[in-house]
Amino acid sequence: MTRDHVLTLGTTTRRFHWRDARDMQRIRAVQLVAAIDAMHAVVVGSCIDPKKQERARACCLEELLVQLDGMGVDEVWLEAHTQAGNARDIGTVANLRRKQALSDTIRVDHGYPSTEPPLWLSDIVAGAVRMSEDGDPRYVEPFLARIARHDLEISGR
Repeated sequence: MTRDHVLTLGTTTRRFHWRDARDMQRIRAVQLVAAIDAMHAVVVGSCIDPKKQERARACCLEELLVQLDGMGVDEVWLEAHTQAGNARDIGTVANLRRKQALSDTIRVDHGYPSTEPPLWLSDIVAGAVRMSEDGDPRYVEPFLARIARHDLEISGR
């Protein structure tokens, strides 16, 4: 059911992407997210050195996975990026498992938004949270009560 609803946000040739969406499309997307009975785990990294983006991603991913695992989530789909980036993500998962910071029951995989429309939901939530950070909270307000937010200070080392 959610997949079909999410698909209504895109077109027959293009996926929904928050960055490219107009105001009315964003409002519709936010309404769809608000109608889904789910918690949304969000990790917001701050003080990120632009030269350390991969490290920042790994730190945020670690925190996100630990939080999702603690919430009882057993399957996580990450948006695929480059082959090397995907491998780094899987390395982050393996590192968490080695440290026993992540249970063996949680499954982490990659998917492409073009074939996995539910990945659009994380883009919507992240976009709404980002706009709130920039002073425009109207998009995040409809589902703000269902956000489990974790702020993460990322050092420059």
